[in-house]
Amino acid sequence: MNNINRVILWCLLLAFCQIGTAQIIDDTQTEFLKPFRAKLAKSKKFEAAPLLPKLDTNANKKLNYVVPTHLSTLAYPAPVIRPLAMPKAKDAPVYSFYAKAGFGYPLSPLVELSYYNKDINNLKFGLNARHHSVIQGYLPNQSFTKTHFDANATYFTQKNLAVGARFEFNFNTNRFYGFTDSIETITISEDSMRQRFVDVKGNINLFNSTINKANFNYRGDIDFYSYSDAFGSSEFSLTPNIMIEKWFGKSKNRHPLRLNVGLNYLSFDDVPITIDSTTTTATKSIFLFYFHPTFTVNAGDFKARLGVNLGVNEGNFFIHPDVELSYSIAGGAFIPYAGAVGQVRQNSFRSLTYYNRFLVSNPELHHTNYLELFGGLKGSIKKIGYDVKAGYAITQNLPYFLNDTSDSLAQFSRFRPVYDTTGIVFVRGTLDFRLLKDLVVGGTIGYNIYNTKNYEKAFHLPTFESNFFITYNMYFNGKKSKPKKGGRRDSNYLSLKAELFVNAGVPYLDETNTVKVLQGLYDFSFNIRYQVSPNFALFADLNNIIHNQNQRWYLYRQLGFNGMVGLELKF
Repeated sequence: MNNINRVILWCLLLAFCQIGTAQIIDDTQTEFLKPFRAKLAKSKKFEAAPLLPKLDTNANKKLNYVVPTHLSTLAYPAPVIRPLAMPKAKDAPVYSFYAKAGFGYPLSPLVELSYYNKDINNLKFGLNARHHSVIQGYLPNQSFTKTHFDANATYFTQKNLAVGARFEFNFNTNRFYGFTDSIETITISEDSMRQRFVDVKGNINLFNSTINKANFNYRGDIDFYSYSDAFGSSEFSLTPNIMIEKWFGKSKNRHPLRLNVGLNYLSFDDVPITIDSTTTTATKSIFLFYFHPTFTVNAGDFKARLGVNLGVNEGNFFIHPDVELSYSIAGGAFIPYAGAVGQVRQNSFRSLTYYNRFLVSNPELHHTNYLELFGGLKGSIKKIGYDVKAGYAITQNLPYFLNDTSDSLAQFSRFRPVYDTTGIVFVRGTLDFRLLKDLVVGGTIGYNIYNTKNYEKAFHLPTFESNFFITYNMYFNGKKSKPKKGGRRDSNYLSLKAELFVNAGVPYLDETNTVKVLQGLYDFSFNIRYQVSPNFALFADLNNIIHNQNQRWYLYRQLGFNGMVGLELKF
């Protein structure tokens, strides 16, 4: 029993002792003799004195905790690998204005002007103008002029839409100088020897200006042109076209589905005109409709384009495949490919005279049905890029060019297109070889074998063409030639280029309808350009240095040696 219990017990005993002094009178009454006053006895206060533990002798020692290993079950996304920050290359300066002017021999001026805005983000527009002419070549009447102007503008809205337009004007002239006899022995009017072409061309387009979330692109175009010559021939063309593109898949294996649909209306009219007692006229309208869907499969190293090109040409239905298969080996070093591609190639008065400006003014016009079966090998090995291709093409209405001898204008040569069904065996190759950092060697080669049906030869079509070039940039010492870190040289350097063009002679018919072959063409040129400052450069062009004057077109010798010097400005 503890001390507290003892105190309580003593208090109870004292209380009972005081009650015992009371006197009992009867069974119902009790009389107290004196007042009751209970008092507690004094007791000693108890104080607890707890024992403190001993001081911890390990307080200044390191504590080691043993925690059981616990593996987290949270799923973390794969880390995104980002390249380390690298110095950004200095952007090439953007110039709004460009001008080029030169003067050459034989007498030939050259002027080029261009302007493009760079301050308005949602509106881009530009102007270009060019004039080049040879006033008098090595032969009588050997002259030409080429004048060009174009303006274009594109407006970008805030709703992923862009609207653009382009206007183009070309004024080209030349003279017929391929005479069968000496010009001193014949009498011919001045007007009959002068040819000029007026070409007005336009385009209106609408397209999505940025990539949308649905990977869907679209574009609509309306192209048109009006073309005429000095002998009353005129041509009008209208071509509306719609392109739709949808991309499927993710990452590198993305597969585009493209759809092109459109039509071309071509109207040619030769107003009857009499020159030297000869009247000529011709009229032609051609309607072409095409529908061209393709789907490209990108499966790693394997790629396949699967499509079809079908439509209506001059009232006749056509259908051609558009298929190409390729496989990349060793990271693109070797890419074998094969395919079959067909199309309708448009032949207009405009396209034919751009190819041969000595054409008659009343030509017969037909589009060419073209189907090509091919295979080849291309790729890139270190600093060498190459592409070798061979195949067989089946054509209907392939144009040849016969020198026209049907009227009195045959005193000088003009050419009339004729059409034939032709099979073409071809080999083509391109090469781009970067020997050194600033030295590039390259070239292209093409060889054709024509299997004609109705004509003995494919007149004035080349059998062999080649073009080889070498370029080299030579940088000089000095502050201007040392770019800033990440930048590039933009002044005080020379650009040198040498170029060799070789074209085998083409077959032709002479005045007695005898098939002959023209001599081949050899054209060696050398160009030099010195960039004095970022805004100023000097140039010198030496063309046909070997002075080859063989004929590409019967009786029309090409321009011999010619050169030009001039300057360039940009700011």
